[in-house]
Amino acid sequence: MSISALMVNPGRLYITNKIVYFQPFNNVDPDPVEKYPFQDIVRVVKRRNELRQVGLEIFYEDDFGSLKSVYFRFKT
Repeated sequence: MSISALMVNPGRLYITNKIVYFQPFNNVDPDPVEKYPFQDIVRVVKRRNELRQVGLEIFYEDDFGSLKSVYFRFKT
């Protein structure tokens, strides 16, 4: 079984001491930066991609209390 992404969106990941930011390279949205405050993050898990430890999945609660996740894959 393999897992494939619904959408691939290259960009930059910034981690501060309070918020995780993702800024996609293609800024087609009116609000191009996605924000994940630490207070909303429930769990962070290292993931493999093509047998390499280059993935990171962040589980967080949205404004309605639902558990969501976002997956980041790095080149190295």
